[in-house]
Amino acid sequence: MRNATGSFSGLAAVVLEYLILAVLMVAVPLVVALDVLWLEHGVREDSVTEFAQAGLLLLSALLIGLSVRRHTEARGFLVLVAGLFTAMFIREADAYFDLIAKGSWLYPALAVSLLVIVYAFRQRGTVIAPMVINLQTKSFVYIVIGLILVVLFSRLFGTGQLWQEVMGADFRNLYKSIIQEGLELLGYVLICFGSVRFYLQKPGSE
Repeated sequence: MRNATGSFSGLAAVVLEYLILAVLMVAVPLVVALDVLWLEHGVREDSVTEFAQAGLLLLSALLIGLSVRRHTEARGFLVLVAGLFTAMFIREADAYFDLIAKGSWLYPALAVSLLVIVYAFRQRGTVIAPMVINLQTKSFVYIVIGLILVVLFSRLFGTGQLWQEVMGADFRNLYKSIIQEGLELLGYVLICFGSVRFYLQKPGSE
C-alpha cells in the first residue's frame, strides 16, 4: 500500500510539472499577441515580449547563482552558468546601454564573463565532473534545449531571407520579428523552467 501511495504521489508530481510547463508554453504566443494585437506596437525593444525575455533570464541567473550555496561540489560550473545568463541578460538590455554609447553592453558583458571564468579557474575541481553529471539531469536538459532554441534555432528559423522567399511581396519585417522573438521567448521559458527546477531540487536528488 505504501509503495502504491508513493507511486501515485510521484505520478502526480510529474503530471503537475508537465501541466505547469504546458501553461508556460501556452503563455508564449499570448504574450506576443499582447504586443502585436492588443498593444499594437509590434515586438519592439520596449515590448512585453522583450521585458519577459529579460525577466526570465535575470531570474534564471539569480536562481543558478543562489544554488551555488547548496551545490558546493559544483560551484565552478554553476558560477559559469549564472555568468552566461547574466551576460545574455546584459545583451538583451542592449537598447538601454546604447543610450550611453552604441554597443556599450559589450563591456559589462565581457567583465562578467572574465570574472566568472577567473572564479571557475580557481575552482576548476568543481567544473568538469559536475558539468558532466548535471547536463544529464532533467533540469539541465530543459536549460540546454532552451539555449539551443535561443542561440541557434530562433536565429535560423527567424531569418528574414527565408520569410521573404516564402511571403514574397507580402513580407513585412514584423513577421520575422514575431517568429524570432516568439521562439526566443519560448527558449527563455525553458531555461527559466529548468533553473527553477534545479533550484528547488535537493542536492544529489537526480
